[in-house]
Amino acid sequence: MPISGTFPCPIFVLWMFEPKSELEMTTNNRVMKLSAHLVTEECASVSKLVGRCYCGGVSWEGIGEPAVTFYCHCSLCRRAGGAAFVGAAAFKPENVVFHGEANIKEFLPAGSKVPRRYCKKCNSYIAEDARSVLGVFALPIGLCQDKVPEIYTPKQHIFYDSRIVDVSDTLPKYMQMPDGPRAE
Repeated sequence: MPISGTFPCPIFVLWMFEPKSELEMTTNNRVMKLSAHLVTEECASVSKLVGRCYCGGVSWEGIGEPAVTFYCHCSLCRRAGGAAFVGAAAFKPENVVFHGEANIKEFLPAGSKVPRRYCKKCNSYIAEDARSVLGVFALPIGLCQDKVPEIYTPKQHIFYDSRIVDVSDTLPKYMQMPDGPRAE
């Protein structure tokens, strides 16, 4: 019985099947063909970033390596996050899982091309839906309950020309996006 699909998170497969039958499974872009009465396969562990809103009505998981991590200083992110800048990890849509989707509302701020997602119950900023522009969801790391693993910590500042506070760190600072000029 063929099974196919991409499994971005750790899996443990336990499969009972008739003698001489075969299981074909694609995991992390590798194909396994297995034949036995009992098969076990454990894949390598994959990192996961987990966050939730204030009331717990909405949560998300960013699975695997992020596409990019950053601190955003644009006025839209500052207003959405209620802070001088917002730290975020951006993931391809297939690597993001939202829980409590019935509690999510979207809002497209004036002057923006990408909607923001909020919890309907507590109004916490949940994510930026930048799929149409950049092909990612940007997940604010401020929603994480635990220490953020190094792989998800911001590695650059973007829209630094819109900053309201100067930041003294060694990370690259871009006037707008990383494909443009750096801040002085």
